[in-house]
Amino acid sequence: MILGCGAQKAGSTWMFDHLARNPAVRRSPVKEMNFFTAWLRPARFGFHEQRFAAQLAAAIGAEMGEAASARLAARVEMNGDRAAYLRWFAKRGLKRSHMMEMTPCYALLEEDELRFVRSHFEAAGVIVRPLLLLRDPVARIVSHHRSALKKFGSRYNLDRGLLLNLAGGEQIRRSRYDLTLARLFRVFGEEAVTVCFYERLFDPADPHLAAVERALGLSPIPPLLERRINPSPEAAPPPAALLAALRRRLRPAYRFVAEHYGSAAPAAWDG
Repeated sequence: MILGCGAQKAGSTWMFDHLARNPAVRRSPVKEMNFFTAWLRPARFGFHEQRFAAQLAAAIGAEMGEAASARLAARVEMNGDRAAYLRWFAKRGLKRSHMMEMTPCYALLEEDELRFVRSHFEAAGVIVRPLLLLRDPVARIVSHHRSALKKFGSRYNLDRGLLLNLAGGEQIRRSRYDLTLARLFRVFGEEAVTVCFYERLFDPADPHLAAVERALGLSPIPPLLERRINPSPEAAPPPAALLAALRRRLRPAYRFVAEHYGSAAPAAWDG
């Protein structure tokens, strides 16, 4: 199982689409399943299960197509039948060597929750290979807040949203790659965790993507580099002083990645 654990706004949707085109991979019925987050943290993430049920009802009402409705129905079935998760892959992946799902929120799971995830797969004889896509920690937060412009438009104050991150909160936790990777290393083993850098994905001369695929046990396939999925809207750059303060707040993440991945980390990371 290739288990995409984030990070949010670091190319996980593009990577999911890319790996799903590999003939060895059986993808999940929807990209962000939020299966384990909704199961283990219903108070915070249980709304995803209600959202999938609402989407299924809308898809049926709008006659969106049998395939789309079937994928949503498969995810909704898992709300009340946890065994349906692995059963879905087992029924459809007999001729494929890999299963895959990507839910960026899995980066927020604590160590005991990750151990539960691992044991859930191992009880079924499934080996888990966590995949973590990383983007410059501050650039990732900026991209997240820019995405809010899609929803709120000019009513959204980008600089104020960024300023609130200096006090901590979920977006800081999502960019604390040092903590996320340390948890993944302790639970799955460092050798089992594959890291992919967003900034190196779209250069056709960079062998990074092919190396990531091989690390996952896959034969590389040609990427659709011109395709951009779910991009954040353009906006005026935030004040330099605010960006510098966020970099100081996230210095442990920059330091950890530099120490563990050295020259493999993008040169653009200047934390």
